[in-house]
Amino acid sequence: MKPENVSTLALLVGSFLVCARLDAAPCTASESVLCLSAQRFSVDVRWRDFQGNTGVGRAIRLTPDTGYFWFFSESNVELVVKVLDARGFNGHFWVFFGALSNVEYTLTVTDTVTGATKSYQNPAGQFASVGDTAAFRVSAAGGVATHEAVEAGGTPTPPGSLAAIQRFIAAAEVKAASPRSASNVAAFNPCPGTPRILSLSNCRFQLEVEWTDPQGGTGFGQAVQLTNDTGYFWFFSDNNVELIVKVLDARAFSGTFWVFFGALSNVQYSITVTDSVTGSYRRYDNAPGAFASVGDTSAFRGGYSVAPLLDAARAGSANLDDKGGSVTATGADGTVFTLEVPPEALVSPETVTLTPVSRIDRFPFSGGLVAGVEIEPDGLDLMVPAALTIRPALSPPVNRTLPFSYSRGGEDFILYPRAADTSTLRLPLVRFAGYGAGQGDAADAATQADKAPSGPLTPYLQRYAHEVFLRVSGQISQAELLDRGIRIYREAMAEAVASLLRRTGTSGLVAANIEEAECQLGDRGTKADLEQLFGLIKQAQMLGVVDPETGEVATGLEAARILLRSCMQKALDECVSRNDPWEVILMVQIARQLELLGEEDPNFTTFIDGSFVERCLRFELDFESTIVVEDTSRNAGGRTRLRYRSGHVPLRFSYGGNLHADASIWEGACTLVPEAATLELPYPIGDCTLTVKSGNGTFTAAAAWIGIMDDSTKSAVKLLYHPGDPPAKATLTCDERPIDLPVLQWAAEYQFLHHDESWPTQVGEGYMAKDWTPLFFGPGHQNSDFFAMKSYQRPPIIWRPNLTLTEETWIFLKHTPDAPMPECP
Repeated sequence: MKPENVSTLALLVGSFLVCARLDAAPCTASESVLCLSAQRFSVDVRWRDFQGNTGVGRAIRLTPDTGYFWFFSESNVELVVKVLDARGFNGHFWVFFGALSNVEYTLTVTDTVTGATKSYQNPAGQFASVGDTAAFRVSAAGGVATHEAVEAGGTPTPPGSLAAIQRFIAAAEVKAASPRSASNVAAFNPCPGTPRILSLSNCRFQLEVEWTDPQGGTGFGQAVQLTNDTGYFWFFSDNNVELIVKVLDARAFSGTFWVFFGALSNVQYSITVTDSVTGSYRRYDNAPGAFASVGDTSAFRGGYSVAPLLDAARAGSANLDDKGGSVTATGADGTVFTLEVPPEALVSPETVTLTPVSRIDRFPFSGGLVAGVEIEPDGLDLMVPAALTIRPALSPPVNRTLPFSYSRGGEDFILYPRAADTSTLRLPLVRFAGYGAGQGDAADAATQADKAPSGPLTPYLQRYAHEVFLRVSGQISQAELLDRGIRIYREAMAEAVASLLRRTGTSGLVAANIEEAECQLGDRGTKADLEQLFGLIKQAQMLGVVDPETGEVATGLEAARILLRSCMQKALDECVSRNDPWEVILMVQIARQLELLGEEDPNFTTFIDGSFVERCLRFELDFESTIVVEDTSRNAGGRTRLRYRSGHVPLRFSYGGNLHADASIWEGACTLVPEAATLELPYPIGDCTLTVKSGNGTFTAAAAWIGIMDDSTKSAVKLLYHPGDPPAKATLTCDERPIDLPVLQWAAEYQFLHHDESWPTQVGEGYMAKDWTPLFFGPGHQNSDFFAMKSYQRPPIIWRPNLTLTEETWIFLKHTPDAPMPECP
C-alpha cells in the first residue's frame, strides 16, 4: 500500500461505509470458496507444493469480510483474506491477504455482480502480504468486468529453510492422505489466557501485539485462537481481522520452533512471542505503511525433550517460608531425594513438593535412568541456591553418573553440574524443575553437551556440567575445572552486558561508555536481558565459579553494577510517570543483584525511608462514609444524615514490623473531617433555628497489606483500620434559648453496620476490610492512581425499634509513588 493511504486505512477502524445499495450477490460458498463482503465476492486459491503436487485451498469463514484457507492439514492455517467495501472512501473494494505459507499459489477474487476478477500469484519460496486498496473499482453506473493478474510481493524464504519446510509439508501431506486422516487431525484444545494474550503450540508460546495508529493512538491486539497452532488479532473491531499468526513445533524437521505471521493491516505494530518454558522471546516490528509476511524458521531453538512419568503416590511435601527447611521423598526403588532450602531463598511461603520419576521415555543416556524427581512449584526461582541430594538404591560409578535437569513437561533436557565433592550426589539449584541422574559414558556426555539447549541460560549450565563430568572422571584437575568455569562465565557475562549496552546505545565494556548508558526499561528486550544477567550471576554463585585473585564471579561486573543503578533509577521513573507499582518487582531483583555486586549505597539495596523501592511503594487512602438514620418515633422522629471524609491518609512502610502483622506492612493516620451533618425534624420549628455541628475524628490505618505480584489477579489488599469517633451535636434555638436535641453518633452507627468485620487495634475496636475490587489490571498499563476499591452500599436496615440505617462507604487505595507525606486537614 502506498504511504499516503495509511491514514485512509486508519479511518476504517471499526465500521466501513457503503456508498450504495448492494446488488444481488450470487456467490455460493463451498469447501473451496469463500463468500466475502456481504456475499458479493467469491475467493478461491490453488496451490502447488515444492514437489509439484497441486490442490485447492479449503475455505473457512471467520467474519462477513474475512476468512482463511488451509492446504495440507485443517489444523494448519495457510492464508487469510479479507475484502472490504471502501467505496465511501475511494470508490473501490479493497482486498487484503496475509500468508503463513511460502508454497506457490494463486488467489483469485471474483466480483459476482460485475464478473470482474483479480488474481494474485505467489511464487514458490515467498511469504506474501498484500493490501490492495484499488482492487475493484465500482462507479455509480456499475462495474466493468475486468480481468487482472498480478504477482504478489513478499519476503523470500532463506535458502537454508526451504528444505525443512519441504519436509514439513511432505509429512503433512502423507498424514492427510492416510485413511485415518480424520483421526490424525489434532483435537483443538483452547489455551487459557487473557483477551490480549494468544497462547499457541500446545499453550507453550504466548503472543502479544501492541499497535500504534497514524494519529498516535496506541493499544493492544485482542487475541482469538483458531487452532492449537494458529490464531489472529483484531485491533479496532472484532469483525476486522488484522494479523494472523502461527507457531509450529518443527523440531523434527529443523530442530527449532517456527513463527509465521501474515498481516491484513499496515499500521505500526510489534509482536512479542515468549516461550513460557524457557523464558526466551522474539520480537517482530512492523513499520507504518508496511504489510508484513514473515516465516521465521529459526525463531526458537528446540533443545532436547524427554517424556517423564511421575510416581505421584510417593510424593513428599512441606510448607516452607523465608526461614527455609527441607523436603524428602522416596522412590519405589528406595532412592531418597532430599531438598534443602536455606533461609531467604523463598520470597513468599510455598508448598514445596518432590515427586519421584518412575520412567523417562526418549532418555538419551545408554545406561538408562538411575533416579529422577520433579520439584514444584515448577519454574519457581530462588533468591539463593538450594541443594538436592540424591541417594540412589544402586549407585553407578562416579565416572558413569550423568546428572541432568529438564524444564516443564520434559522440555530442554540438559547435562547438569553436580557438586565436585563426589562423596554424595548433590545438585545445587536456583530453580525448581526436574532433576536426576542417568548412567552413561564419556561419549554420552559429549553427545549431550553438543546439543544446543533452548533456554537462554541453560547452554552455560550444560557446558559447565560437561567440565564437571571431566573433573569427577579424573580427566581434568580441580584447578583446570575452576579455570574453565571462569572462562565460561566470563564469556556469558560479557555477552549479557554487551547486549544490554547495545540496547542503551553504547558498545564495549569501557567504563566511560557504561557511565553514559541509559537503561531503556520500556524496551521489553532490556528487561529480558536484565533477567538473563541476574540468572547468570546466580548460576555462577551457585556453582562457586569465583576468580581466586579478584573474588569476582565474572568479569564485567562493575559495568553491570553501574548499568543496574541506571536501571533502578529508570524503574522508579516509570513507576512514578506511569503509576505502575509492578515496576517494584523488577526493582527488588535489581536491588538484590546490586547487593551481591557490592553496592554500598543503601538507597539502592534496602527498604528504608527514601530508598528507591520505598519511593515506588507509597500509597494513600481516600475514605468517605455517609450514614442516614431514619427515626419514626411518634414523639421524636427525624432524619439524620452524617458524612465524613479523610481524603489523604498516607500509607508508609512500617520498617520494624507492626503488632498486627508478622512482617512489615503499611500504616498511617489522618484527620476525619465532617462534610455534611444535618437533622431534619418531622414537625415545623417556626422561628426557631436548628444547627448541627460535628467535630473532627482521626482515621487510623493500623495495618495495610498490599500485594504486588506478577499475576495482578492475585494482588490482594487487606486493611485493618479504625475510622475515628467524631462527636456530633444538634441545637434548637428558640427566643435565644438553646435546647440540645438528641443526635445519633456516627461511630456507633458505623460499628453496628460493620460488626462482622470487627478486629482489635491499638486504638480500640477496629475493622478488617477484605475482598477489594482491583482497579489496576497488570504491569505497565495503568491510567490513573487508583489501585483498589472497597465499597459498602447498604439499603435501609433496622438498627433499633423505629430506627433504620442506610450507608454508602467508599475506601479508595491510591498509588502515589515518590509523593511527599500529605498534610492532614
